Amino acid sequence: MVGMHIMGPQAAELIAQGTIMISKKMKAEDIHDVVFAHPTLSEAIMESVEDLQNLSIHKNLTGGSHANYDYCPSL
Repeated sequence: MVGMHIMGPQAAELIAQGTIMISKKMKAEDIHDVVFAHPTLSEAIMESVEDLQNLSIHKNLTGGSHANYDYCPSL
């Protein structure tokens, strides 16, 4: 991870995790091994990393430029 952009009312709650991951020079594979509590906003970081590896399960699969039909078993 070389950088992180977070926008929104709870951004301050998430940016600390990003700075730790950047300072530790973590790669997607390393971040994938981190435990993210459920239900928390930090799961958004987990989903972003999983999206890099085509493992995200909470994406919008209804269409658009970011649709990932390979991982939707009902299609």
